[in-house]
Amino acid sequence: MEHRTDFWHKYIKPLLDIIQVVGVIIAACGLYYAGRQLSDTATQLSQSSDLASAQIGLRFDDRLKKPDMVGIEDAVEAVPQLKILISHGGKYNEDQLEQFIGDYDTIYYLHKQGLINDPLAYDLFCTDIEDAFHDPEVSSYLKEDRVNQGSATDYVGFDKMAALCLGWDKSGKARFLEE
Repeated sequence: MEHRTDFWHKYIKPLLDIIQVVGVIIAACGLYYAGRQLSDTATQLSQSSDLASAQIGLRFDDRLKKPDMVGIEDAVEAVPQLKILISHGGKYNEDQLEQFIGDYDTIYYLHKQGLINDPLAYDLFCTDIEDAFHDPEVSSYLKEDRVNQGSATDYVGFDKMAALCLGWDKSGKARFLEE
């Protein structure tokens, strides 16, 4: 019996201790590898999200580059500002102005849902939406439309997107484009 105990302590127990240490090392390596895989997967997801954001953003940018929309954009950027609506001596009808404002309204909701990321929203849309937001004719049109429709929430995304852009400018957060 004593011989068995000596054999156990002399050979089997050290061997089991070594196996246990090797098992811990293998488990640690497995955890490290799993962590790396998760990190790589997260990076791929982020990259595919950025790609989807770019595709959506560029589609809207293309929409806003149609001749009618460019003309309205030019009118709100001009100093002194040009008239937009035909009824005010401009070149565009109310439907065209509504489409212009509506596209920026939609951009806000796409951004809010994370479908257009901050840097892309800023780079593609902020300058133009800020100009439109500050244009007296656009502001007057929105005010009249909201009264006529009986809804203060018409095109609220347009206002919120403009406020977001102005906030990025004021806070200096717009510097994320330089990174």
